[in-house]
Amino acid sequence: MSQFIKTILATALAFAFLLGGAYLFRNTPLVKGAVGGVLTISARITGLTTPTASSDLTTKSFLTTQTGEIKSKSQYFTANGTFTVPANVTLVWVTAWGGGGGGGGNTGGGGGGGEIVYHMPVNVTAGSAIAVTVGGGGSAGSSGGGSGGAGGASSFAASSTITATGGSGGAGGGSAAGGSGGGVLGGAGGASGVVGSRGIYSMYALGGGGGGGSNAAGASSPLYAGGAAGSSAGGGGGGFRAAGGAGGGSAGAANSGAGGGGGASSGAGGSGGSGGVLVEWVE
Repeated sequence: MSQFIKTILATALAFAFLLGGAYLFRNTPLVKGAVGGVLTISARITGLTTPTASSDLTTKSFLTTQTGEIKSKSQYFTANGTFTVPANVTLVWVTAWGGGGGGGGNTGGGGGGGEIVYHMPVNVTAGSAIAVTVGGGGSAGSSGGGSGGAGGASSFAASSTITATGGSGGAGGGSAAGGSGGGVLGGAGGASGVVGSRGIYSMYALGGGGGGGSNAAGASSPLYAGGAAGSSAGGGGGGFRAAGGAGGGSAGAANSGAGGGGGASSGAGGSGGSGGVLVEWVE
């Protein structure tokens, strides 16, 4: 396949993601459930026709391609690993999300959702090996009123390292505050009885939702809702692939980046959901 065709397809893919935004990516089957594989693109470029007359050169848009399939490929990391850049590939798109913070114990606040770095273009060298780190979910606060742990950062260590920070853990004990969402765009954790602040987004970054304070719901990320409040416990902040854990000690889902819910009276908080990394490229 010629470099010209690869460039045209890469530009079309970039515009598709920008126009579709977070909604498009959230509803992609790969992100919703499947892990890795090959996505065959059959109709990414539309409105192009084959010229049949000399006047078509000025009245129609057309593209001449060589025979064969054009494929967008991806690799989804749910644990630490290494991405080996395929032959002839010099550009990839990386989406990474940090782990959610753990909920505080004993009517504690919910943990914040992890930061999301969304579809960031990264220059790479064919054949090189790039370390990929997947952030773990924050630990649960103990039933005696311990605070939840912060979620771990996820990263893609190319020449310019892409990093998505984890959410903060919720405080433990009564009248406790929720943890803040990861990243500079992450929502603030709510004080006791106060819902956390919603995570916001820019072109390549989305903030995790802030955890709710004791007896308050967690806030949403730009993609998923925060967890509901429990009996005197705060809900976790929303993550990249799932809502925050509900108050009462519910954990954030694995590889969701969601915050864990605060624990019920004399109960432990919920652990945060781990993060993940998705790498995509065109061949």
